[in-house]
Amino acid sequence: MGVNNCDEHRPKCKNCERQRSTCDYASSGPWQWRADTRGSRGEASIPEYRRLNNNALDQPRAGNLQREHQAQEVNIQHSRLLIHWTTAVYQSVSRSRDVERIWQVVIPNLSLTQPCLLRGIFALSSLHLSLSAANPTDREDLLQSALNYHSQSLQLFAPTLEDLTRSDCNAAFSLSLILILFSFAAPLLVVGDSDLDAIYELYQVCVFVKKMMNFSVGIYETVKSGVLGPLVHTDDSVSELSGSTLAAIACLSDLNSRAYDRNPSHEFQVYQESIDRLVDPFGKLGDPGSHRLSGVFMWVFHVPGRFFQLVQERDAFALIILAHFCVLLHDLRNHWWMSSWGYKVIVAIYRTLDADLRYSLSWVLLRIGYTGDI
Repeated sequence: MGVNNCDEHRPKCKNCERQRSTCDYASSGPWQWRADTRGSRGEASIPEYRRLNNNALDQPRAGNLQREHQAQEVNIQHSRLLIHWTTAVYQSVSRSRDVERIWQVVIPNLSLTQPCLLRGIFALSSLHLSLSAANPTDREDLLQSALNYHSQSLQLFAPTLEDLTRSDCNAAFSLSLILILFSFAAPLLVVGDSDLDAIYELYQVCVFVKKMMNFSVGIYETVKSGVLGPLVHTDDSVSELSGSTLAAIACLSDLNSRAYDRNPSHEFQVYQESIDRLVDPFGKLGDPGSHRLSGVFMWVFHVPGRFFQLVQERDAFALIILAHFCVLLHDLRNHWWMSSWGYKVIVAIYRTLDADLRYSLSWVLLRIGYTGDI
C-alpha cells in the first residue's frame, strides 16, 4: 500500500481524496477559511470576515487597545500607590508601633470594599511620593494626582454618611484621619511659599479638622470597640508643665483679663477657654511619646467655634493664642505631613501684630528659635 502523503489543503487534501482515505486535515466544522491563490502551497489565508471588514474594524480595535492600555496604566498607578502605602506611608502616619499594623494592613483591607477610603489612601500616598520625585514634572504629576484622588474621595464620602454600618464606621473613621493629615500636608506642598497665606490656610485646616472631629464623635464608641480601637486610645495621664510653659499660660490669661478690663466687649470667655485648653497638650511638649498629635486634634475640637471666626477676622488676641497653639505644631515638625506649619504661622503672626503686641510672643519665638525678621 502506498504512503498517504497529505498535502494539507482545506477542506480535504487531494492525495487523500484520490486514495479515498480519511483525511486528518479535513475541516470538522463550517467553512471558515479560503485558499489564498497568492500565497504559497499549504498557506491558509486570513479569515474571510477579517478581510471583508478590515477597514471597519481597525479603528474600533485601535480604540479598544488604547482604552485597555490606559486602564493598565491606571491599574499600575493604583498598585504603585497601594504598595507605597503599605511599605512607607503607614509608618509615617502611625503614632507608635502599637498601631502600625492597623495602618499597614487593616485600613488597606477596609479600602478594598470602600472606594472613598481607597481614594483617600491614593491621595495621601501620592503626596508622600511627591517628596521624593525624581524631577519637577514627576512631582507636579503626583501632586495633581493627589488633588484628584482627594476630590474623588470627598465626593464618594458624603453619600455614605447617612446610614453607616459597623464596617462603614471603621472606613469612615479611617478616612477622616487620612483627610485630616492630607489637609495639613497639601497646602505646604502644593502652594508655593511666596503665595501661601499661612494664617488663612491654617484657619481653613482647623475648620476642617473641627468638622471631621465633630463627625467622628458620633461613631466613636463603635470604632472604639472594633478593629480600630487602638487608634482612638488616648493618654489620660496628667503631665507637669515646665516653669516657662506655666509662665506663658499665665501671661496669656493676664493679657486676657486686662483686655477685658479695658474693653467689656472683649470676648473674654472665648479666649479664656482657648487658653485653658492649651494646658494639657503643652504638658506633652517635647515628649517622644505617642499622643502629641491627639493633643493638637483635641484642642481644635474643644475650642469654641467663635475662636476660629476671630482668627479669620485677624483679631490680634486670637492670633496671639493661635501662635501659642502653633508651638504644638512646631513640636511635630519632623512629620512630613506637618513640616514647617508651626514656624510659618508663628512668623506670619509676628509680622501681622503691631509692634507693641509682639512682646506677647516672647516665649513662642524662643521655642521655635526665631530671632527677628527674616
